[in-house]
Amino acid sequence: MCYRKRLAAIVLFLCFQNLCAEGPTIDVIMKSARTEEKRGNFSKALKLFGKASNMDPENIRSCIGCARTLCGMDRFQDSIDILQKTMRLRPDKMDAPVELAKAHYLNGNVKKSRFIIETLLSCLWDSLDFYAQVEIAERNFEIAKIILESILAINPSSKICRFHLSQCHLAMGDLTRGFEEYESREKSCFDKYCSCKKPELRDTNFSGKRVLVFTESGSGNVFNFVRYARLINERGGKVFVKLHNNKVRNILSLCPYINKIIDKDVAPEDFDYKIYLMSLPRLFKTTVKNIPSATPYLYADKKLEQQWRQKLSKDKNLKVGICWDGKCFSNDAFVDYMAKKRTFDFENLSRLADVKGVSFYSLQKFVKEKPSGKLVINNFGKDFDESHGAFMDTAAIMKSLDLVITIDGPIADLAGGLGVPVWTLLPYESDWKWLENRSDSPWYPNMKLFRQPKSGDWKSVVEEIRHEIDKLARSSK
Repeated sequence: MCYRKRLAAIVLFLCFQNLCAEGPTIDVIMKSARTEEKRGNFSKALKLFGKASNMDPENIRSCIGCARTLCGMDRFQDSIDILQKTMRLRPDKMDAPVELAKAHYLNGNVKKSRFIIETLLSCLWDSLDFYAQVEIAERNFEIAKIILESILAINPSSKICRFHLSQCHLAMGDLTRGFEEYESREKSCFDKYCSCKKPELRDTNFSGKRVLVFTESGSGNVFNFVRYARLINERGGKVFVKLHNNKVRNILSLCPYINKIIDKDVAPEDFDYKIYLMSLPRLFKTTVKNIPSATPYLYADKKLEQQWRQKLSKDKNLKVGICWDGKCFSNDAFVDYMAKKRTFDFENLSRLADVKGVSFYSLQKFVKEKPSGKLVINNFGKDFDESHGAFMDTAAIMKSLDLVITIDGPIADLAGGLGVPVWTLLPYESDWKWLENRSDSPWYPNMKLFRQPKSGDWKSVVEEIRHEIDKLARSSK
């Protein structure tokens, strides 16, 4: 035992000697260098930073310390040379180019300094914009606004930042500013199918004017904002609707306030003015208080409605249509991810099985899943929305149901526009049009909103609607 203790003591002694022989560590040297720099002892600081840099030539801190100290000694070009060398050694670090911009400015070269900073900022725009998107999704609109307004203060031409800023204003209920900024959204070319150039619509004096309205965005937004075409018609204008998506053609063809519908790949006939559909709320100076919310402004085919009403008349239960899948596919992973957030947890549907006196009907065209447990969801067959066209059977069936329950998507806006009772189930990361902290919608007086209390919590939402359906079924007996 005595031999082992003596051997351990010798090893410790030799280790201590080696540590002492190595001298101070790079961290100790750097600390001393910074102290001398703060005292204004630039020569001493430069020697210490240089020593640290010799110990580790790729150490960003020591290289920048040398450069900064040289600036303090008015040796700007020497500082610039070191920083440029550092950037070649460590192109993965952003500290050096920032210091290089400072060195150029101190050396009197404002143009180069600005160029470097603008280059750095252009690399940061996407990161900061995505940061704002995250905060919007998490309902932190004030933080998102600060981020986006900071970017726009320096880069006012950023359309994508203005578009995301519009979402903040719109979700918070400031529709005036929101729709103003919303004009920065990406739009298709007005004149792609136009043989002659026509002016954009700038005022609400529509008497005798032929207005070409370009549809845009998803089917849900078309179903929502086509209400403004009725206002044009009521004020003496003729409405020609140019489709970007032929899926909505049959439903819009039933709107009496639309004079003509022009398919996606067909050139429009002569008209006087043109405007995008989602620019109409701005044109009409829309606020939360003056939204044209009168329904219905969408209509089902009368014959189909009668046919479906007759088929469903045998069912004496409370008839509830349900839609739970809101997934979509785009070239933007973030958009797809947020769409998945809207998708209703299918397994949670089994919680509705114990509600008595209710029949559930699927309003989805394709149903791959089979509900677990005792829950029965009736389907309408393979011809559903096929032979009569997209959304045609859906609209007629909804007019024959007692209630529609749906996630946020085209079904919600179609039901809202038809004026049928509809409960819309919203994820925590909900779309701007549903505003904040509301269980109703100023867009649709016939709609009730059910919101997730936290991200992904569909269980709480299903429990709430299960309770509400049970009450409704009992009161309808």
